[in-house]
Amino acid sequence: KKPCTIPVWKQRVYRWINVLYPMMGVKRYTSYIMHRIGRMKSSDTSLAKGFACGAAVSMTPFLGLHFFMAAFLAWVMRGNVVVALIGTVVGNPWTFPFIFYSANTLGKWILDIPHQQGEFRSTMKALKKSIRDAIDLFMGYSDERFMNFVESFTLLMQSMKSVILGGTIMGVCAWVLCYIVILRMVRGYRTVRQHRLTLKK
Repeated sequence: KKPCTIPVWKQRVYRWINVLYPMMGVKRYTSYIMHRIGRMKSSDTSLAKGFACGAAVSMTPFLGLHFFMAAFLAWVMRGNVVVALIGTVVGNPWTFPFIFYSANTLGKWILDIPHQQGEFRSTMKALKKSIRDAIDLFMGYSDERFMNFVESFTLLMQSMKSVILGGTIMGVCAWVLCYIVILRMVRGYRTVRQHRLTLKK
């Protein structure tokens, strides 16, 4: 009999489901990630900085750029780049709605901007136009296409300024909080692991 193999498309579906909600459970998944981080050959502060950088950029609305932003920020701050990529798991489909709502509310409160009807719809229109202009510019450069992209991108940034400001402030707070928590967790994990290795010897 031929061994039962899972089709490729099912493997991909299971993989995406596991990203959205870990099949092993959130608690076990968190413990697994902590185990992987604690075993890496980097200093405690480097690991903590890396995870904090990933968590910090997850507070910003720049979806699709979080990996690059986390890696660059970790590199600048001498944190572990791999752990920074792991830290972006703080921003996921379950947390993004709460993160962006809180960032938008905080940004509007600081800028003293009142809530406007249909604001979300206008932001989505600006985003679609910016993407279309970016694709047109990529397909063929011209001064007109470049100016259209600059104009649409500027309008997009203006409509998202409250989210960007609020997300940046939340990112700084997330960096400090995650650095303190992860640093204590890594040190505690390595202390326990070293004690167990000593007992085995």
